[in-house]
Amino acid sequence: MRNASLLAFLFMASSVALAQGIYTQIDYPGAGQTQAWGVDGAGDIVGLYVDSSSNEHGFLLSNGSYATINYPNSYYTHPSGINDKGQIVGYTFPANAGFIYDVPSQAFTTFSDPKAQETEAYCINNEGVIGGGVVEGNFTNGFILADSTFRIVSPPGSGDYGFVVGVTGSGALIVETTSGANYIPYLFSKNKYSKIPIPSELATGLVQGVNPAGTAFVGYYSQPGGRAGYVFRDGKALILQFPGSTYTMAFGINESGEVVGYFLDSASHVHGFMWTPPAPMETK
Repeated sequence: MRNASLLAFLFMASSVALAQGIYTQIDYPGAGQTQAWGVDGAGDIVGLYVDSSSNEHGFLLSNGSYATINYPNSYYTHPSGINDKGQIVGYTFPANAGFIYDVPSQAFTTFSDPKAQETEAYCINNEGVIGGGVVEGNFTNGFILADSTFRIVSPPGSGDYGFVVGVTGSGALIVETTSGANYIPYLFSKNKYSKIPIPSELATGLVQGVNPAGTAFVGYYSQPGGRAGYVFRDGKALILQFPGSTYTMAFGINESGEVVGYFLDSASHVHGFMWTPPAPMETK
């Protein structure tokens, strides 16, 4: 990915419009609530569901079939990202650690920053580079884990809360961090930070994911009466609002432009969703 071309299109005049396309509701069978967090190139989805005892479990939805993902001896398993090689990342409690779950072998590998009280993994690219957040004392910082080495990622002048929410195919990072009362999204590439000029209409929310090419971002923002998700690409924001809902949040996007997240229905029940654009998004 070339930084210059990426930032050039981001600085184009922005506009905001309601997204067209198809919404598909996602509900783990028998669950009290379902949240979708990550999606790979094949359309496989990872997320979490809550059972009747209020325990939280991970799931993988592939080819229409659900598989439960439970970290051993844990009451909270939160898968949050998946790559095209069948590697899922997330975090679990009470271990307070991040994990990689290998789908073919169904094996877990845990990891944690030795200096941190908590390590949470949010994203992974096809090269196995992982991003997330670590809690150290009163501060939360973004991190990347590559070749078994942790590196803290913190833009200059950032506040006491930050995290890495996306890793592109080239290894560029999307870093969300506080600056005063607001969250500011940054692109981190080649050891340089560049602010992502999200339209002012979306400034009340958070960027939560990026496609592998680094050309489209997803997230959510606050609006009167609730929240809406969005896809931001080519200086334009497409607003995502599940039909009949006033509270929709987007977390993951793949190279075809399929977006996953969750929404609240009129009875405040939580459901996952996938949004499919009218035509696949160009990624080059």
